[in-house]
Amino acid sequence: MKGNYTMWWNKHVPFPHRIKLSEVETIEASKDAVRMVLGISFQEYDRVCRERDLTFARQCFSALVRKHTKLSFKSIGELFLKSYDHSSILAQCKNVENIEDLGSRDVKHKVWMEIQDKYNLITKWR
Repeated sequence: MKGNYTMWWNKHVPFPHRIKLSEVETIEASKDAVRMVLGISFQEYDRVCRERDLTFARQCFSALVRKHTKLSFKSIGELFLKSYDHSSILAQCKNVENIEDLGSRDVKHKVWMEIQDKYNLITKWR
């Protein structure tokens, strides 16, 4: 993969020129919200691993980006070091939708709501 490499999310990802600045800020805010609530940095949940905490962090990040930007599933998958295909991102977003449907009786639902609140706080001050 040849192209212009810049300091973006990590050093290995070429800067996608199709993403607007506001979308870059949204992506950064999404990473910050997940990190603040779950305590997992983007570099941690970017690695290939199926641990429950890391997969939930990936799902929350993907769902936030999908919800607040116009990026396609494929573009969201390219944000990760191990580029996920569109079907993986679609499945992650559907899992978060299922969590929303469960309601407040589920622990993951409470965490997801807290992540959204943190995201709203972060974007309010940017």
